[in-house]
Amino acid sequence: LPLCLLATAPSVLGQNWTFLEGLIGRLQSAGLTSLTGIASQLNSSDQGRSLLATISNGGSYVLFAPNNAAFSNAPSNLTDDLTDLFAYHVVSGNFSGVNTKYPNVTLGRTFLNDSSLVHLEGNTSQVVAW
Repeated sequence: LPLCLLATAPSVLGQNWTFLEGLIGRLQSAGLTSLTGIASQLNSSDQGRSLLATISNGGSYVLFAPNNAAFSNAPSNLTDDLTDLFAYHVVSGNFSGVNTKYPNVTLGRTFLNDSSLVHLEGNTSQVVAW
C-alpha cells in the first residue's frame, strides 16, 4: 500500500473535536481525501472517541496514511471497521527527521487491539513493520 507519513504534533487540546478538526485539515491539505472521510467519522462512536482522546493527549504519534489510490483498491466493506482501520495506522513515537537507510526493519505497535482482528500473544496491539 502506498503510504504517506504524517506526524501528529504534540498538542494540549482538551476536546476531541478541536483535535479532529486539525487532523482533518492536515489530511485535506495533503490530498488524502479518502482518509479524511474516515477521520471525520471517528467522533461518532465510543471506540472512535476513545482513540481520539488517546492520540490528542499531548504525546507523539505517527499516522501511516494510505493514499487515495490505496483506498480505491480496498474492499467496499471497510465501512464496518473504520475506527479499527484508522487505529491500525497510528503508532506511538516521533519518526520524522529520521535518516533511514534501507533495508531497515522498524517495528511499531499500532493502536489496533480489537481481539476479533488481532490474535497476538498477551492481547498486545497489532504491529507494523517498515
